[in-house]
Amino acid sequence: MPPISPDRLADVFDATPVALLVFDRDLTMVHANPAYLQAVGMELEDIAGRNVFDVFGDDPEAPGPSQAQSLKNVMMGAIEHGRTQRLQEYPYNIPNASGAFDRRLWNVVEVPLMGADGRADLVVHYTEDVTELVDARAARVLADTISEGLQLQVDEAQDALRLRAAELETVNRQLAEALAHDRSIAATLQTALLSALPEVEHLGLVASYRPAVDQVGGDWYDVIDLPTATTIVIGDVLGHDTRAAASMGQLKSMLRVLTWMEDTSPASVLRRLDLAVLGLRLEVMASALVGRVTRVPEVSPGMLAMSWSSAGHPPPLLIHPGGEVELIEVPDGLLLGVQHRVGRTDTTTLLEPGARVLLYTDGLVERRDEPLDAGLARLTQVVGDCLREQVSTADLTEAVIDRMVGSAADDDIAVLVVENPA
Repeated sequence: MPPISPDRLADVFDATPVALLVFDRDLTMVHANPAYLQAVGMELEDIAGRNVFDVFGDDPEAPGPSQAQSLKNVMMGAIEHGRTQRLQEYPYNIPNASGAFDRRLWNVVEVPLMGADGRADLVVHYTEDVTELVDARAARVLADTISEGLQLQVDEAQDALRLRAAELETVNRQLAEALAHDRSIAATLQTALLSALPEVEHLGLVASYRPAVDQVGGDWYDVIDLPTATTIVIGDVLGHDTRAAASMGQLKSMLRVLTWMEDTSPASVLRRLDLAVLGLRLEVMASALVGRVTRVPEVSPGMLAMSWSSAGHPPPLLIHPGGEVELIEVPDGLLLGVQHRVGRTDTTTLLEPGARVLLYTDGLVERRDEPLDAGLARLTQVVGDCLREQVSTADLTEAVIDRMVGSAADDDIAVLVVENPA
């Protein structure tokens, strides 16, 4: 069968019953299908050639942070990182015929289309109005999920988090005033906030942190060992200043408290952290990868299971006992701090004796002049080279950083290796 002609592809786009909009790197609207135009009550000539947010502005009466800014962050994320971005049940009010704004909730997906230079030059914006569905579900969900005991735990946790956030905010303000943004002392603060790795009976743990040459960042790692499981965390706060370092301390402390309160799945921990960040009005955005390690002797003696959930963080690397290296497919969720109601999912990897997992922050693989996939491929090659040269687990994190970025890193880097000893 011959391929579909461009004219017929255009017919398919127009006939698609879901709402689709296409915009370019400047957020200029290029095209839309009839379903989208019907949903927003406009004609194509009303929007073509105009910036998205010149047409769909903020509702001045909407509570909370700017709805437009949060959506813009997600759109720009698809353009800058070349990866699909999603928002679920996202509030964005739109004007009606009288000029007043109607409350609306949307499911939004931003799908980047890559140009010949390896960068996203167009984005397909899919949107679905789910206002009625969410409203019909809200009362039932509230009644089914909130009990008196859980509410008491939430209240106590929020009080503890507010106190900790206030303490860290005070420390950050005092440092800014007393140290006049002295980078060397801020870097010392950041390093101090990185906890020493615990001794875990059934795991080998090695970590390295390397600051950027000319700036302070917000990368961190953590290991929380509980009687029933061990939680592994790596994350990266957006920004390169003392505020990013202090925000990293806040997020790390909150995540520790939430993990100790209830030993649960990584996706559940990230959902509760979303609620805490936005409920406490912390102006922070960050990526994070959370793993939960448990023994599974019923599968095989010495076998470990590692459950994963990602908030916009690069995928971990699995090193098999025989030396094979591969990226672990972890569903890519939304960054922390974008919205409080995010659909988080878990996936599980089995670690046989002798297997290792390498977690890292994006400074290790991202470069301004190449797509992310090239950096991930280079990391896989570098780790494989280290294994062939018999670099030990104890030396692996430093060796990988040295070979990937050398001594002059543009961004701070955290690397953590988790080993299931043979």
